[in-house]
Amino acid sequence: MPQDGPCPPLAHTTQCHAASWHRRVCARRAARHRTALRSPVGYAAALPPLVNQLTVAKRAKIVDVLEDFVLPKPNKSRVRKQGSSLAVAMIVRNEARCITRCLESVRPWVDTMVVLDTGSTDETKELARNAGALVHEMAWTGSFSEARNRSLELADADWNLIVDADEWIQSGGDTLRRWCQTPNRLGSVCVHSSCMMSRGRDGEKVPSETLNWITRVLPRGARFERRVHEQVASDLIRTRTEVHLGHDGYLDAQMVNKKGRNRKLLLLDLKDRPGDPYILYQLGKEAESRQDYRKACRFYQQSLATSHDRANWKHSLVIRYLFCLGQCGQFDTAFAYIQQNMQRWEHSPDFFYMVGNLALDQAKADQVNALSEWIPLAVTAWGRCLEIGDQPSLEGSVDGVGSYLAETNLDAIGSALGVGGNFRAMSRRSDPIGIAL
Repeated sequence: MPQDGPCPPLAHTTQCHAASWHRRVCARRAARHRTALRSPVGYAAALPPLVNQLTVAKRAKIVDVLEDFVLPKPNKSRVRKQGSSLAVAMIVRNEARCITRCLESVRPWVDTMVVLDTGSTDETKELARNAGALVHEMAWTGSFSEARNRSLELADADWNLIVDADEWIQSGGDTLRRWCQTPNRLGSVCVHSSCMMSRGRDGEKVPSETLNWITRVLPRGARFERRVHEQVASDLIRTRTEVHLGHDGYLDAQMVNKKGRNRKLLLLDLKDRPGDPYILYQLGKEAESRQDYRKACRFYQQSLATSHDRANWKHSLVIRYLFCLGQCGQFDTAFAYIQQNMQRWEHSPDFFYMVGNLALDQAKADQVNALSEWIPLAVTAWGRCLEIGDQPSLEGSVDGVGSYLAETNLDAIGSALGVGGNFRAMSRRSDPIGIAL
């Protein structure tokens, strides 16, 4: 029997005989290694002698095969530096109406879209998957912060954009990744919420939009707290991004399904945090949405007594408080508060728009002094709105109170008094009842 050895030169054998001889040699080699190859340890022990018998050319060919098929090369276009992965993290429930719109608006700007469903009975999950999102499920625990934090865990990203299903990116998505290059901070986005704004006690409403800067860009490790109207629990500085979101969840058609949803959770939070001004503010908003204006005033008063002037929701609290006082007919209280806080809000068109509305409502209730006191005050206040102009950077400001909404009110008063377009000039005069506008 010939021993294993180099294949004899073809000059000394026929091609057929050489092939037969080669098969026998391979069979004997395989038999010697068969026992070793039966276990992972055996594989490791058997590989070195096998590899050593390969020529340099054969080794290179095998390496090429491994790189191309067994160990594919990474797609360099998807490789990002540490600290730059960006995900959108969402919690949803029965959002088939708008989930696709939302995901399509964020998809170009993030690496991953994570959707955590808390019990949808409609097509939300299917639509989210079709839009390219990774969909997970979680039973509702009665805490929005728990769901938010779970979605952040699932996203497992260095940066997270928090978006609700009834929101969508209007602009600024292309700036998001550049903003995330600076570490150790939280990012606020401007949420443009479509709403119907009341003009006065008669209940007339006009389409409008509120602007709120909300913390929505979070670095890895940031988490939420509170059961509802959850807030980011972090000492990191908050800076504004260039991201603007549209939001239609406050329109009447959408609010029907949310009515009364938050009250129980807010009361539980208040039990855990007695006297918390932010919870009291949110309870006031909840009462206001039910048109329980007297209860809303009580919550707002309690919140005002302890809230910090630097709270980003303080401006919205003041405007809502004045509105609810007007709805309750508590004009003396309202104008006393206005007098005391005029200087604090001298750059707020919303503040003076509300002063004008309150003066007009008072004119209807006090017709004896309407033309001598209240109408001139309303005109002066709306004129101040035009001087200030719209302030989109002001938290909770309503679009138009510094422009077309104030102009519409002035034109309406002018037409009613037969003054016409020249009536706006009267808005520059001083207030006759001593409120320095």
